[in-house]
Amino acid sequence: MTKKSGRIVKEYLGNNRISKNDFDDLLIVGEELIDEDIDNVHKVFNWFTYLQTNEIVGWRNKANTKKIARILADSLNDKSARFYALFCPSYKKGDGVFGVRTDGVGNTTISGLNNLKSWHDSAIKFGFKLEKSLAIFFDIALEQAEKIIENGLLGELQTNISNFKQVIPEEIEFIKLSDLIPEVITEVGPKGVIFDPLPVPDEVYDRIFERGKKFYSLFGWDDTKIEKRSKTIASSESFVGRKLREVLPTGIMLYTPTMLERAQVYSGFEYNSNPLPIIFPIKGS
Repeated sequence: MTKKSGRIVKEYLGNNRISKNDFDDLLIVGEELIDEDIDNVHKVFNWFTYLQTNEIVGWRNKANTKKIARILADSLNDKSARFYALFCPSYKKGDGVFGVRTDGVGNTTISGLNNLKSWHDSAIKFGFKLEKSLAIFFDIALEQAEKIIENGLLGELQTNISNFKQVIPEEIEFIKLSDLIPEVITEVGPKGVIFDPLPVPDEVYDRIFERGKKFYSLFGWDDTKIEKRSKTIASSESFVGRKLREVLPTGIMLYTPTMLERAQVYSGFEYNSNPLPIIFPIKGS
């Protein structure tokens, strides 16, 4: 870090004391915004200070922090930022059970929507220029898609989507992923896709697989089934992440799934150089 970025952070903090991790986090922001107007830098510092007390620690790397800082700083000038979140279908649970729910949405969905609204509102108060926040329904790469299709249950997805739309606050815009990025229909589709070689580092895939074993074993899945699903996630979501960078260049994703290991997938091999900007809010923060 440069001496100048350290001085900027120290001047911002004054007599306030924060943890070394939080201080180093602000140093990264200061380094990225070294040539920005100091009032704007302080506004971004204010937001990151808020983020530090309302996020799940340990999942936001340096490259991600810099991209978020740049997007927010630019929104104070001539580019508006946008918060968005991806929402997966609510699935039926149980050993041997498959298909999506038609009786409502899950708690993770409700928490994600609440966070999306509150983070947008908070950023407005911090002075950032934002577009309307966006709830994106992930209508591809369904779990056990083959069984859903074979049993004629794909129509239940539309009921799931309708139920989801009913709980979206009016301040949030809704769109299906297949409408935002039409090519996902042909490239990924409801069954998902597996690329060879996988478009993610081996260590990222291994974490997804191990985390998946703990989760999908609750549904009676064996290792072969978990491996196929993990490869589908790695391939499908990395493709989506690449496209999201194109269609939402000033977007910041609020991560909603409970399996945090999957977040790196969206950045593929560019996780440490050009990641998809993602924050990890505490549920209900």
